[in-house]
Amino acid sequence: MSKAFTEKEKERIKEKIFTTAKGMFSHFGYKKTSIREITKKIGISQGAFYTFYNSKEELFFNILQNEAIEMRNNIFSSISVVNNSPKNVIKDLFYKIIEEIEKNKMFEFIIFNNEFQEIFEDLSEDHIKAHRMASVIKMNEWIKNIDIFKENLDLENMINCFRALIILYFNRKLLGNDAFKNTIDFLLEGFIEKILK
Repeated sequence: MSKAFTEKEKERIKEKIFTTAKGMFSHFGYKKTSIREITKKIGISQGAFYTFYNSKEELFFNILQNEAIEMRNNIFSSISVVNNSPKNVIKDLFYKIIEEIEKNKMFEFIIFNNEFQEIFEDLSEDHIKAHRMASVIKMNEWIKNIDIFKENLDLENMINCFRALIILYFNRKLLGNDAFKNTIDFLLEGFIEKILK
């Protein structure tokens, strides 16, 4: 029979699971990272893993949320509205989102290897709603501080349009490199027309 973990050990192990899994998701992706490999790397049993997380999906979601919070904070704190046209504010926002995704190895791997579909199929509806709601809340906080958007703007729809443009951006090979930049700019201009005063 194995001994029970102290509270201090539990904290340390949970943090180690989190950081090890984050590194593995970043390097191998979601599909190729297993609970067995995570627990083997940190030296605990697979059974012990379930003391801390109910599933690989829950662990991944916690990491995803943590990364998303950090990315959102970086994005919204860096967008300047002072001496910047409303149109450029939105373009800056879009390209800052792209920059943050490209800096984040886990997001980059998952996007470039088209794993988001599988991940979202594995996550519960509650997890997906929580992830989307966090984006809406952060965007709403930001919008309240600037006066460039149309009244009664559907934030969820706006964010989904941003997501669609981002997905297109990271699948640029499908459009061909020559057409890509013009297509993104065209769609971004149309999107901006719909949301600004």
